[in-house]
Amino acid sequence: MDWAEKASMELTLHSMVYGSNINGSGTKYALPPQEQWNKTNIDALSEYANSNLKFRVNLEGWTNYNKQLREVYDSFFTSILEHNTNASLVQNTTASSSDLSLFEE
Repeated sequence: MDWAEKASMELTLHSMVYGSNINGSGTKYALPPQEQWNKTNIDALSEYANSNLKFRVNLEGWTNYNKQLREVYDSFFTSILEHNTNASLVQNTTASSSDLSLFEE
């Protein structure tokens, strides 16, 4: 992955969590960690990420970037789950990945 693709993915993940502040428009403020990374919010973030990926795949197909994005999402949510004993997203993440496989090449 070149620097531009890496920067794009970092920006995507950052904007999913914090939103953006353009010309003084409203912005999402980060919740305290115990709220931000609870099961409900992890599930919501995962659902948002997977819907973003489904949209991209429907629009562009399984480009190299979209395949890498899926790997980043899987790695990101797996890492969160390893450190959060209250979350049970493993089944949801697996289900979402299998749903996305319907769009594969």
